[in-house]
Amino acid sequence: MHRMNKPEEFLALEIPKDTLERMEEKVRRYAFFDTLTGLPNRTLLFDRLSHAIERMRRRNDYRYSVLFIDLDRFRIINENLGHALGDKLIRAAADRLSHHLRKLDTVARFGGDKFVILLDDILDNENALLVVERIRKDFSEFFHIQNHEVFISLSIGLVYGAPEYKTPYHIIQDAETAMYRAKAGGNGKYQVYHPRMHDRTVNLLNMETDLRKAVTRQEFVIHYQPIVDLATNKIAGLEALVRWQHPRKGLIPPMDFLPLAEETGLIVPIGLWVLQKACHQLAEYMNALPPNMPFILGVNISVKQLTQEDLCDNIQHIIEESGLDPKRLKLEITESIMMDNAEAVLPIFNKLKSLGIHLAIDDFGTGHSSLSYLHQFPFDTLKIDRSFVSKIGINNDKYLKIIQTIIFLACHLEMNVVAEGIENKLQIKKLKELKCQNGQGFYLSKPLELKQIKHILNQA
Repeated sequence: MHRMNKPEEFLALEIPKDTLERMEEKVRRYAFFDTLTGLPNRTLLFDRLSHAIERMRRRNDYRYSVLFIDLDRFRIINENLGHALGDKLIRAAADRLSHHLRKLDTVARFGGDKFVILLDDILDNENALLVVERIRKDFSEFFHIQNHEVFISLSIGLVYGAPEYKTPYHIIQDAETAMYRAKAGGNGKYQVYHPRMHDRTVNLLNMETDLRKAVTRQEFVIHYQPIVDLATNKIAGLEALVRWQHPRKGLIPPMDFLPLAEETGLIVPIGLWVLQKACHQLAEYMNALPPNMPFILGVNISVKQLTQEDLCDNIQHIIEESGLDPKRLKLEITESIMMDNAEAVLPIFNKLKSLGIHLAIDDFGTGHSSLSYLHQFPFDTLKIDRSFVSKIGINNDKYLKIIQTIIFLACHLEMNVVAEGIENKLQIKKLKELKCQNGQGFYLSKPLELKQIKHILNQA
């Protein structure tokens, strides 16, 4: 009969020294290093930050800085191209970040798609800014992963070490605050932390609380801005624009809350509500129009909405429920979303197109489009960004020539064109000369409430 070893006999077994060392090394790596990238983890980062804070307390000549880095729009790539590719992208990003550092610096994976860099014992703050610029330049190049070309930009928050910092948590918190401030300004930006940001963060937290309540209470209204046929001066469609009717602060414009809604994910229920409400409000009028009359309702779709697996099903349900002819609905997607995640979003666009919906590229000219990508997308409309239209008549008509090129491009791709941000008579005149089909802007009409829109449409 097999005899069971007693516990004390196991304790008496002698483990070879090399085996014990390997076991200790494994434990150390699990405790202090990220398993996906091999980079230091939070535990090791906080330990090294503690040493940096202590050195600054003891040495007047010591300087350090902290970078908090977030990969912009990583989620849409991860969810649409697969987690295996997402993991490879994280590792590739980690390698690029490490390439710019000295041995005494630390780049750590902070979690998910976030990294933190400790620039240790630097000469001055200018050195930290140079590192930031080198990293941003490096990330302007595509990643080649699994036969995919993937572009991903960074949002970076930078904090200069100071004697006021007593704990790693405090400096990390400020660096993260600066990162989110950078992200609010658009992808690919960086921001140096300033104490005033703390007050802004508190205000944002209060606004986020109010915004969550607003979603539950549906404290939103839709205004509609006419899109005008420049040849006939008749309304050719409407763009639905959401406003927040705050119970205490009154009507809040979109630029004051939509970035926060995007950041928190609240843009998903808000965007769905706008789409549903707009379709229901205008379905009866639009379905009564002659079939050949080109009158279309435009609704913006955010990057967060594009990551939702049920987006197409929800849109189809809204169309069926409202009774709106899908050919009269146009979903507007900003150029940067399209180009940053071309391969991930193309199947979504094709599915939306199969429903009979029109698709538009919004803010065209502000991204980094290439013709090799652009012709692959099933878009019907190209909207010229207001930054070009506003400069018509300035700088020897340089911007007018850019607009002319965009119109020629759209014509070649059999796409309709809308010029955004029209503010004066000269812009109208020049756009008509260039045969731009449609225009939109305050000179033609500001966004209007539903009752005002119905009054105008009934008189048309």
